[in-house]
This record gives sequence, structure tokens and C-alpha cells, in this order.
Amino acid sequence: MSYQALAPGAVLQGRYIIEGLLGEGGFGAVYQAHDVRLGNRACAVKETFDTSSNAAVQFQLEAEILAGLEHPYLPEVWDYFSEGRHLYLVMEFIEGEDLETQLNRDGPLPELAVRQWISRLCGALALMHMRQPAIIHRDIKPANIKIRPNGQPVLVDFGLAKIFSPTQATVIAARAVSDGFSPIEQYGRGRTDARSDIYALGATLYNLLTGVIPPDAPSRAINDPLIPPRQLNPAISPGMERIIMRALNMRAESRYQSALAVQHDIERGYAAAGPFYPGPTCPSCGAPRKPGLRFCDTCGVSLPSLPTTPIHAAPTRPIFASAPPLRRQRDWELMPSPTGQTLYGLGGTSGEGLTACGANGTILVNVTGNWVALTSPDVMNLHAVILRGQNIWAVGAQGMILHYSQGHWDQLIPAESDTFYALALNSATEGWAAGASGTMLALGDGYCMPHSTHTRHVIYSIALHESGLGWAVGSEGLILRLHEGDWLHEPSPDWSNLACVAFTPSGEAWAVGDGGVLLHFNGSVWVAGPQLNVPALRSLAFNSKGEGWAVGHRGVILQYQQGTWGPPARSSPTNQTLYGVAFLHDQEAWAVGENGTMLRCLS
Repeated sequence: MSYQALAPGAVLQGRYIIEGLLGEGGFGAVYQAHDVRLGNRACAVKETFDTSSNAAVQFQLEAEILAGLEHPYLPEVWDYFSEGRHLYLVMEFIEGEDLETQLNRDGPLPELAVRQWISRLCGALALMHMRQPAIIHRDIKPANIKIRPNGQPVLVDFGLAKIFSPTQATVIAARAVSDGFSPIEQYGRGRTDARSDIYALGATLYNLLTGVIPPDAPSRAINDPLIPPRQLNPAISPGMERIIMRALNMRAESRYQSALAVQHDIERGYAAAGPFYPGPTCPSCGAPRKPGLRFCDTCGVSLPSLPTTPIHAAPTRPIFASAPPLRRQRDWELMPSPTGQTLYGLGGTSGEGLTACGANGTILVNVTGNWVALTSPDVMNLHAVILRGQNIWAVGAQGMILHYSQGHWDQLIPAESDTFYALALNSATEGWAAGASGTMLALGDGYCMPHSTHTRHVIYSIALHESGLGWAVGSEGLILRLHEGDWLHEPSPDWSNLACVAFTPSGEAWAVGDGGVLLHFNGSVWVAGPQLNVPALRSLAFNSKGEGWAVGHRGVILQYQQGTWGPPARSSPTNQTLYGVAFLHDQEAWAVGENGTMLRCLS
């Protein structure tokens, strides 16, 4: 029986006006449309011709999968319904061209662009794979990756997606394959899981960089005819070839075991020398070029001479630019973390990036939209960290003070060896550090000078405002005020330990601490804020709009809007203690805590 495609002008559910056909296959069609109830918002309407019960279950599964995912590189689903004999899925219309079309027109694509796209999609895959139960896409290929006009990739078409069950050998969704991109287990010879998407990701890289689709998995199982990609395109770096060949391993246990591991290796050539653009790299493999070498110590090729201008003489930008969020929500969601170490500190500069620190010298950086683990010069626990002006400062146990600048780490040696818990910056190279026994240090580029506070209390947090005002808080209600270069004691309305202090954009200040205490500086004195019956609060932060968040024990999260604190609309997605919260920019906040826990909120 044949089916007639919807004509332009057709109306579904009294609101979706069909504009035209985007694509059609044996089982359905996709249309461009607009929603008259929501300001003529552009949307895509997916229609299925198969009305069997299995098709209905699969179509509903696709809707539920996408509706439960929030990520800048995944499409949004807005509606799902049946009309007549057909089923319909309404989702965000993704403008732009898919990579298969671009590949067919332009031939093999530049490796740098492919690195950027696939690295970003690895973050989306990691989010899918970490869900409980995990979500497996099962149809990653260039045709299902669209590039928006602003350069952001989007992974589309979840028609073959499944929810992974470790005890279920058959897939929940439709059983189908894309020859050349599907692993052998997807042909009914094993159980598909997250590593099946890794194989498809490797095949996608192979295809985009060579213009050739890899042999299908059954052919490879008999007598593997796979040609290494550099034999087809010598411009591919050796490092990228290693990534592709490992991802394309026929044995799932020999592939990358997670999307984050793929992302780490894709970005390694740029991130290994530091969180920012590291300067000269090898033109062959992309590895950081070490000073004084005439040959690359990674792949051995001869290196061209360098320009005389220092790489850091002018401001530089990250290779992987951070993308603004596409979603509009105020719900916190659990995100993939590159570490299992507890994260004690989170700090940065809005619009510039964030950095996190924690147990055993852990240091993570997010200037790309993704978190990357850096090699720390020490294994001491780090308690506070800040990124500003392409500088990183971190402080921690046994007097540890670290400063990253110009591509390398320096360790400052203070006279005091007390543990440092607090850190704040006036500029990229000047600020304050404080900690146990009331220790306070003035920091500068290459120096740290002791400063008297006339207290033996522990100082847990410092905040500085562009107006010159500064506050420090600590144990047993300690409050210090920075006045003309000196730290002076201020009366406190509460004797609880105060863990964090922060400024609103207008120069007001709030402090949080044990027992869920909230204190507010009203312009003349500190006063007790609302009592919200929450566990101990450990961190708070505000954006330039005056919106704020506070986090603490057992995953507690409080929201600050229009001068009022209260719980968010939805409960916290974790019961792990959260030690840090900060804004990447006004519309994106992050929180970190126990066992590497990472949460993100888009607004």
C-alpha cells in the first residue's frame, strides 16, 4: 500500500503547518514546518508510515529518549502524537548541512574542523551513555551529523536508538544497520552497548577524513580489508590514525571504552601543554612543539623554523571554542566527569573559562565547553582554584601555591606551610590566599607575602569586588573586611563556620556555612538571612544579572532570584556533597563535589 506525502499547507493538531518535504524513505518522511501556537517557531516533523505495534513502541521510545536529553549538540523534542493512521514526532529544526552532503561536495574534510566537531559530539555521547539506563544511538554516521550556520555540530536521527540493558541481548528499538558504520555486534552477533557507538564514531572519522566508507563489519570479520586511513590520505596525522584504528577494532573490549576517552585523545595534541592554545604544534601530528627541537619527538618529522614573535605576546583563544547553550531551562543535570577524585574548588572568569581542583592534585579546565584533565605538578590536595587572563592559580595542603602562566607551572614557596583553603584575584597575576590559623598571603607574579589578620581562625573563603571591597570568612563566624590594604574584623550575626562568601554584581555580599546558614551584608552590617532548613552550604556564586546558586552537603542546591533564596523547581540530581559552584557565563552554571561529581545548569 502506498502513502501520500503531506502537502505544503497541511495542518497537524491544529498548530503545525507543513512547509515542505525534507526527506522521505520506505518507513516515513521528515517535513519542515512551523508552530503557529508558539510564534511560528520553526520545527521538524517526523512521520512514520508503519502503524504496527512495534513501530509505535519504537517511535514513542525515540520521543522519550530525546525529550530526556539536554545538550547543546542534541536536538530538542517538543511533541509526540498520532493523527489518522500515522505517528508524528515534532522536534527542533536544525538549520545547516549534514556532513555527508559536505563530504560528497568537497571531498575529505580538514582534520582540525573534524577534530572540533567530533570532540563536541563526544560530550553529547558521554551524556547519553552515562544515563541510567544508558542510551545508545546506534546510527552515528556523517549523514546524521548536521552543522549549524554557527559551526556547532548536532547529532540527529535517533530512530535506531536503544536503551541499554546489560541483561537483554536483543535491542529494544528497530534492528537495523548502516553498512560501514555499524559494528559486528549490531548485525545480530552480540549485544550492543556504548562501545558500539565508539565504533561508529571511528568509522565516521575514517569517512570524513578519507572520503571512503570503511568495509562493512561482516566483511572485516572474514578477511579484514580495512586500509589504514593515512594510506588513503597522507594529510591525516599519525595520532588521528591511531584514534581511528582503535575505535574501529572489531573486538569491543579493545576499542575505547568511553566517549570521554575518545575526546581526551582527540584534544590531547592541543591540551597536553596546557588549557589554552599551547603555541607551536607539529604540522604532521598536531603534538605540542617543544622549544629547541628541530624534529617532532612524537612522530619524528622535520619541523619548520618558528616566527620570532612570542606565542603569548598577544591574547590567544582556545582551539575548541565554548558554545553558548541552546536550551532554556533551570534544571541541574548530572554530567560526565573526567575524574573520580573529589573536587573541592571551582573558579574562573565568566566568558573566559572555569577550572576545578581537588584531591591528589587534580586540576580540570573547561575553556572549550568540555572538561579536560591537566597534569598537575604535585599530588597534594588542592582546595581552591581560579582561572583568569590565561593564568591559573591553585592553593592547597601543606602550603601548596601553584601558578600556571605562559605554558608552564610555577610553585610558590611561602614561609608558612599551613593548608590554604581560600583564593581570590584582583587581576590575572595578583590576589590573596588564606587558610589555617588565620594565614593570609598577598600573591603576585612570582611572590607571596604574609599579611597579618590578627586571628587564629581558619579562613575558608575570600571574595574581592572591582570597587576595591573585599571579604573573608571562616570558622566560628569569622568575618574579615579588606580596608585600604588591611584585613579588619567585622561583627558576625552567627557563630557557625562560614564556608564561602561572594559578591552580587551590585556590590552586595552573601555568605553561607554550616547548618545552611545564610548571611547578608546590607551595606552597613552583616545580618542573618532566611532560614531554609537545609544541610551545610559550601559554595555560592552570582552572575552579572544578579542570579545566584548555593550548593552544599547531600547535594543541596538553592537558587537566588530577585533578591530571594529558595529551592529550585526540581530536586538535585545527586546526593553527593557539592563543594563548588560557578558560572561559565551568565546562562551556564556548574557545580562540583564528591567523587568527581559534576552538575550543569543551563538557563
